[in-house]
Parts: sequence; structure tokens; C-alpha cells
Amino acid sequence: MLSNPIRFQTTEFKPRAVKYTPINGVHNGQVNIKRAEGAAGNGEAGPSRSSPMPNRKRLRTTSELSDEERERIHASPRGTPSSRSSDGSTKELYAHKLSLKMPGSVGAEGAGLHNFGNTCYLNSVLQSLVHIPPLAYTLLEHNLSQLRGPLGGATRPFDALEAMQEVAHRILVQRKTSAPSEFHQKLKSYAKTLRRGCQEDAHEFLRFLLEAMQAACLVRAAGRLKSEDPLNRTTLVHKIFGGRLRSRVTCLRCHHNSDTFDPLLDISVDIRNGGSTLQSALDAFTRTEQIHAQGNSRYLCEGCKKRVDASKRMSIDEAPTVLTVHLKRFTIFGSKMSKLVDYPQKLVLSPRHMSEGSAASKAAQGQGQRYNLLAVIHHYGNSPNSGHYIAQVKAPKGDRWVEMNDSSSLRAWPTP
Repeated sequence: MLSNPIRFQTTEFKPRAVKYTPINGVHNGQVNIKRAEGAAGNGEAGPSRSSPMPNRKRLRTTSELSDEERERIHASPRGTPSSRSSDGSTKELYAHKLSLKMPGSVGAEGAGLHNFGNTCYLNSVLQSLVHIPPLAYTLLEHNLSQLRGPLGGATRPFDALEAMQEVAHRILVQRKTSAPSEFHQKLKSYAKTLRRGCQEDAHEFLRFLLEAMQAACLVRAAGRLKSEDPLNRTTLVHKIFGGRLRSRVTCLRCHHNSDTFDPLLDISVDIRNGGSTLQSALDAFTRTEQIHAQGNSRYLCEGCKKRVDASKRMSIDEAPTVLTVHLKRFTIFGSKMSKLVDYPQKLVLSPRHMSEGSAASKAAQGQGQRYNLLAVIHHYGNSPNSGHYIAQVKAPKGDRWVEMNDSSSLRAWPTP
């Protein structure tokens, strides 16, 4: 429950990104909510585009696998590694338990990252990611083989998992300001629509990077694993960031329900009609909408086979361990909404945000699904074509907050 939460001061910023971690043990979670700020700067922003998956490389042969990998993989008749174990249950590609604590090797505060010129969007995302305990722990405590899993492998020319492991070590362990050159130099290989030296959007870069990390976990299954295969959702990436949304359309005549499920790595919420708080924006995201139309434009019910009026509701069917919430501030006309959106230190997802009868809904009964704030990405500027990004993160040790502004690392307020 929220108890006198300290809010973000509205005198300087106009919100755009946040991260939380769970505190009730029901679902280990954090949130990354993007906020856009309203002060001019030199950074980047841009409208989101679709995120193509990076090119995948050659499959490894059985002889190239370790003994542990060979024991864990059961090949199907077509040569595709099976998603089932010998007892018929679904295997997990990342079988290790996630930790909610930072590893002991980290320092009290992380180091900054040099700006290559319009790369503050990249730096802010990297800082936010490596300050998430479940991801930081796995990157620093596990080797690459464990991170990739039995179907993973090196991807060239850019290996996202290897690059993340190296940058996490430089920021959190060595604690020396460094340049994330591998992410910048190979940008086109994993984020084809982004341009080096240009102003880009932090949320879009985050999606590209997570997809590149996911691709590194599925190299050996490239082109053979169907998108709906549950094995896709057992990688390191999806066990930390992944969840599932349900879209339900209900016929107002016969009350037949038609459900569509989609995997999620983040939730984008519309702040135009979502109130002035993050909680109210999430309420609006899961609110039931009425679908009214005329003639053949009306909804065709699968149950009664009639053109009818219907209702539609989006809900969280599976709550992710790390929840990323993106506040949609940039419009299709290239302007930015500077509306202030308040967010708490502790975020609560209640049963009203969940699918009825789902595991997430049952888990949220009582006190609800609770998360602790871990990081916030801010954008200063008035349009998607200009501005500057910074990240405010919870320090690896203690309750302090640190502002990561490219190469600079400064103590922030007790809370962002």
C-alpha cells in the first residue's frame, strides 16, 4: 500500500520514464516508466517505430555444445531443439532463480558513460538497465553460456548479452567512466532504423536492445521456433521483462467473449485522458471501452454471428517481473505533451488491472501486486527531434538516488 509516497518535484521536470521492484514476493518486479521532461537540452527523442529482430547467425552443431547443454537439449525429428523435457513439461531456457539483490561485487555508486554526440538516449537506457538488481545480478554473477541458455550463442557483429555484461562490469564494479563504444559503433546491426550521431528515442532504443538480447538467447532456434512457442518466453530477457496482455471483446447481445493474447516487454499508456498520476493512467489503460459503429462496420460476434455493439478491455494477464511503463508524450504531429504525471515510490497493480481469473489476478488479491521504484528516465525538451535524456537510478547500495547525466554522476534528492 502507498503510505505518504514522496513524489517527483514538478517545478523542474515533466515526466517520462520509471522502474520499480516488487516487495511482496508474489512477483519479483520493477518498473521502468519513461518520462519526458520539459527543458531544452542537447539530447534525443523520436517517434517509435517497429523493431525488427537482428540478423541471426549460424547454428551451432552438437559437437560445439558443452556437456551440460547436450544433456539439456532434446532434438525434435526436424532438428529443432524441443521445448519439452523427457517428462513432457515445458523446459526453461534460463533455469536460474532471479535475485532481487545486487551482487556483492558492486560499489556504492555506479560510474558515468561518455557521450559520443547525441547518444544520451543510449546512455540513459544502459544506466537504467544495469541498475535493475535481477539483471545486474545475472550479468555479473553468471557466465555467457548461462546467460544465453542452451539455444543461445554469440551473435555477430554485435553480441548484446556480451556487451551488456561488459558495460555492467565497467559501471558497477570498476566504477570508472567509460565509453559504450560497442553499442554506438554497431548500432545499425541491431537497431536498423536508428542513426548514429542523430537524435533518437530512448524507448525505441530500449526495445531494439531487448530484442537483440532475446535473439542471442535463440541463435540455435533461428527461423525454426514459432513466435507463439512458449519456449520463447523462458529466456533471461522474458523472465525479467516479459509478461502477457489480454484484449477481450465482449458481445453486448449474447455476451460471448473473444480473447487475444500478446506478449509484452513494456506497457505504453496514453496520458491525454489518463489523469495526472501513473495509477490513473494505468486505470485508463485497463478501462472498458464501448465499440459502437454502423452497418457492416459493426463488430461481428463469433458467438451469435451477428453484427453487434461490443465492449473491449485490455488487461494484464501475466504481470512481468520487471514492468516497463512508457508514457506516450510525443504526438504524431511531432509535438510533445508537457503534462505532469505524478508517480509513487511504490506502485500497486490491483485486480482491476488484471485479467479476470488469471494467475496475475489471483496473485494480486489482497494487497495487490506491489513494486518498488528503481529508476527514472527523464527527457528535457519540447519535441521528439531535440532535447536531452538523463537517468535517475537508485544506488546499488543504500537508499540514495543518483543522477546519471552521461559522464557525470551526481547525488540526487532522496527520491527522484
